[in-house]
Amino acid sequence: MLTKRYCLSILSSLLLSGLSVVPNTAQSQERPKNVVKISGGYVTFGTWDMLGYGISTSYQRSLVKKPRLGLGDFQFGGELFMETGATGQQLVGSSRGDVDKTYATNTTTSLWVKGSYYPFHKIVPGFYIAVGPTVGYKRQIHSSQLNIVHNPSAQIYRKEILNLEEESAMYLGYRLSFGYDISIRNFIIGVKGDFNNNTFGNVNLYVGGLVGVKF
Repeated sequence: MLTKRYCLSILSSLLLSGLSVVPNTAQSQERPKNVVKISGGYVTFGTWDMLGYGISTSYQRSLVKKPRLGLGDFQFGGELFMETGATGQQLVGSSRGDVDKTYATNTTTSLWVKGSYYPFHKIVPGFYIAVGPTVGYKRQIHSSQLNIVHNPSAQIYRKEILNLEEESAMYLGYRLSFGYDISIRNFIIGVKGDFNNNTFGNVNLYVGGLVGVKF
C-alpha cells in the first residue's frame, strides 16, 4: 500500500514539474528584443560637391510585444556615425599661366538618438522609417595654392601663395532614414538611405548596407 502511494506521489510531482516547464518554453519562443547593427556606405557632403564614406554601429530595443496591423514593430535606440570625405580640383588660367589648386577634407562624428517605425506586419515587414535628433563634432580643413607665372618679355616672374584654413565645432541637427531589413533567423542584412541636416546648414546624404543580429 505504501509502495502504491509512493508511486502516485512521484507521478503527481513529475506531472506538476512538467506543467511548470510549459510557460518557460513559451517564453523562450518570444522574439528577441535587442538589435545590434553595423553599417557601411557612401556619403555626400553638401550638394554632391564632396564625396566620402561612412561607418556606423547601432543598438535598438523593440517596444512592441505583439505585432499587429499598422504596427509591425517600433524600436528605440541610438547610432554612432563616423563619416569622412575629400575633394580637390585644379584650375589653370591659360592667359598668364596661373595655376590654382584647392583641397578640402571634412570629418564628422555624430550620435543619433532615433525611433524606428516598422509600419507593415506581413507585407514587406522589413521596411522602416527612422527619425531623431543628432549631436556631433566636425573638423574641416581647406587648403589652396596659387602659382602665378608672368613672362611678358622673356623675363620670368613667379609667385606662390599658400593658404590653409581649419574649422572644428560641435553641432546639432536631425537625421531621417529609410531602410529595409531581411531577417534570417536571428541575423539581419539590409540597406538604408539617410538624409541629415545640422546647424551649419550642411545637407548630407548616406547610402549603404548593413548587417546585424537580434538577441
